[in-house]
Amino acid sequence: MGAVILGLWSILFATSFSAGMISAMIEKGIRHQHSHLQIHHNNYQKNKEAKHFIEDAESILQKSASDENIQASAARVTTQAMMNTTKGVRGIQVIGVQAEREAQLTDIDQFIITGKYFDGKQRKPILVSKGIAEKMKLKESTKLVLTFQNTLGDISTLSFRVAGIFDTGNAMLDDTRVYVPFKSLQTALGLAEGQAHELAFFLKDASELERSQAALAAIAPRLHVQSWEDLAPEFRVFEEQFRISIYVILFIIMLALIFGIINTMLMAVLERIRELGMLMAVGMNKRKVFNMILTETVLLTLIGAPIGILLAWISITFFSENGINLGAYAEGLSSMGVGHIIRPVFEPEVFFITSIMIIITAILAAVYPAYKAVKLKPVEALRRA
Repeated sequence: MGAVILGLWSILFATSFSAGMISAMIEKGIRHQHSHLQIHHNNYQKNKEAKHFIEDAESILQKSASDENIQASAARVTTQAMMNTTKGVRGIQVIGVQAEREAQLTDIDQFIITGKYFDGKQRKPILVSKGIAEKMKLKESTKLVLTFQNTLGDISTLSFRVAGIFDTGNAMLDDTRVYVPFKSLQTALGLAEGQAHELAFFLKDASELERSQAALAAIAPRLHVQSWEDLAPEFRVFEEQFRISIYVILFIIMLALIFGIINTMLMAVLERIRELGMLMAVGMNKRKVFNMILTETVLLTLIGAPIGILLAWISITFFSENGINLGAYAEGLSSMGVGHIIRPVFEPEVFFITSIMIIITAILAAVYPAYKAVKLKPVEALRRA
């Protein structure tokens, strides 16, 4: 019974924990990078050159406001640049953002750990990640220079001062980009008023993704409207890999459970050889002996399974609300795009399927001990001390 309780709890908790990691990775990717939907020039995704911009970006944002499922939206201008500081040079993606809209879209203002988010008072402000700041020895008010190509292919430079340092907990993303005011980068790239490279949309209800995507495609028929699934197919690959790893863990735990139950029931049979021999000697046939051993296992399993399920449900519910702080492992998870707080995800379907599989496994594991019991010879069994 203890083997069933521990096996069921461990499998259910492990699957929920892994589902929580997948969910956290996808949620962070959607919130801080891809949003639910994005609109680009048809040629922008091929090489992301500054010349492939959206002509009527602001008009599209205004028209999209009619969709009640859109919670937040913003326009961005982006470019690849070389960041020059007194400590070195590195390639970086520069994103020009509309401060208020971007804060509603990505919550980037909530992750400032040093300095301030764009407040309109700073002169040539730039936001850099904690990782970049550490590697490039940057502090608040440190000056740096960005060098990039404008829409005409000419080299342009802009100088900025670090206004804030952010840390979203996703080092894989944070260390590849910096944020600057939309107007500053728009002008430097040679873009006119209302023009942008990217329009991003965050939805209230993700289940209506396809409908909202179709609505935006109708508003901007000549542009490329993509969902986060189109922009980040690697998320599905990660999800499949996690699922496979869960099946491996499930197999290992179930294998251990089978041997545990076989060992327990076999010992129960061997310790009661004399009693079983007496029962067979007074007329109990082999089928009834077999059913007796099997019934004992079934009853123990049916008692242990609900307890294991209850413990798993309590554990998952508690940690879903409070999270599991992995602390020392946070850096490794951050490099994968997963935060240091993991919240297990309760999946009713997984609970049901796993519970049924454990119960069936426990019952099948009792077949061998029951078979050994019916092979006993009454006379020899009664002679056992």
